[in-house]
Amino acid sequence: MVYKLIYFDGRGTAERIRMLFKIARTDFEDVRLNRDSLKQMQGDGTLACSMGKVPVLDVDGTKIPQSKAIERYVAKQLGMMGASPVEEAQIDAVLEHQRDLRDAYKKVDDMPSGDDKTEKYKEFFAQTMPAFMSKVEAALSPSAGPFLVGSTVTVADVAWYQFLLDYLDGGGWEGEKEAVAEVLSKMPRIKCSVYAVLAIPEIAAWLKDRPAGMF
Repeated sequence: MVYKLIYFDGRGTAERIRMLFKIARTDFEDVRLNRDSLKQMQGDGTLACSMGKVPVLDVDGTKIPQSKAIERYVAKQLGMMGASPVEEAQIDAVLEHQRDLRDAYKKVDDMPSGDDKTEKYKEFFAQTMPAFMSKVEAALSPSAGPFLVGSTVTVADVAWYQFLLDYLDGGGWEGEKEAVAEVLSKMPRIKCSVYAVLAIPEIAAWLKDRPAGMF
């Protein structure tokens, strides 16, 4: 199959999809748009399947929209969506937990700048995030290995890694990187998982060589 991932010249909602391809050593065309090329694709109908939005994954000419649908499709194709239907459902649940936490963070991150926003950041990282992640930690199924579901890396591990250590890297609130480290120190299962992803050679190489992008 020939994969073409269409997104902005930045990390955003396409970054963990790129990471899945990298971990699986699977070639894909990393199409990076600027505002002009996005408008061109919107105008010529290339993005009609996604209502003009990105990311879009082109698979042998067939286009798949919506980042979460793409993540799950790619993970399944590349062997990172569990070893059974039950594991697949467990992975889905862990992914939804991660999305819930990100949604809670975005409510703060999208606030207008000011003292109120700074206080909300502090509250999120000191209270909301640790309380939520402790529930996720308790909800995880038993596992002998470093990964959240099953014995090998899955999209669930990549999702939590990408959110905690790549997305929350200090670019939103100046104290977030240190705050994440503090929360992770109390979540042994999740911490073990995200650092296992970071230790994958293909991820280390991608972090070193990936384009800086617009964001």
